[in-house]
Amino acid sequence: KTNGFNPEEYRTSNLSVNFVYDTRDNLISPYRGYYVNVNCRLNQRWLGSDAPGSQLWTEFRTYINLEKKFPRHLLAFWYFGGFQVSGKIPFLDLWSVGFDQMNSSGRGYLQGRWRGENLVYCEAEYRFPISRCSQVLGGAIFINAVTSSSKDQGIPLFACIRPAGGFGLRIMVDKVNRTNIRIDMTFGEKSSGIIFSAQEAF
Repeated sequence: KTNGFNPEEYRTSNLSVNFVYDTRDNLISPYRGYYVNVNCRLNQRWLGSDAPGSQLWTEFRTYINLEKKFPRHLLAFWYFGGFQVSGKIPFLDLWSVGFDQMNSSGRGYLQGRWRGENLVYCEAEYRFPISRCSQVLGGAIFINAVTSSSKDQGIPLFACIRPAGGFGLRIMVDKVNRTNIRIDMTFGEKSSGIIFSAQEAF
C-alpha cells in the first residue's frame, strides 16, 4: 500500500538483458571454473506492469582445487547482489534469500527470511573427500552472510549482517555426472534446519 500496489493482486511485466560467462567443468558439482551472471530487469507500464521499476542482479562463483589427485577437495565461493535501480518494486519481487537460480542461498534460514530492495549475499564452502579410495563419501563445511535494506523502515544496506553456517555429508551416486546426495545441517540466528538435495548448493 505504501508503494501504491494493490495487496490483493498486482502485475509485473518486464524486459531483461542478460550476460553470462561460465567456465565450470560441471553444472551440478563443479571442481573448477568461474560463473558470472549479470541481469538487468525493466518493469514497464506499456508491457502491463502496474508501476515502472528496474532491478540489477550481479553474481559470481568460483572453485579452487586444493589437490590434483582428489579434485573433490576444494574451496568454493559464491557472491550475489540484487539492487533496485529505479522506480517501485512490489514486495514479492524484492530480492530475497532462497530465491536464487537453484533456491539454495541462505542456508540456515527459511526461504524469504531476509528480503529487501537491495540485498548482498556471500558464501564460502570447504568440500573434501572422506573415502578417498572410492570417492563415494565427502563432506562440507560452509559459512554465509546476508544483508538487505528496507527503505520503509530506514534500514540501509550493510546496517545489519546476518551470518549462518553448517556442515554436511555428500554421497556420490553417479560418478560420471557427479550427482551427489547432499545432507546439510544448518544454523542461523535463532534458526536451524536439515537440507536434502541431489546437487551441490552452488
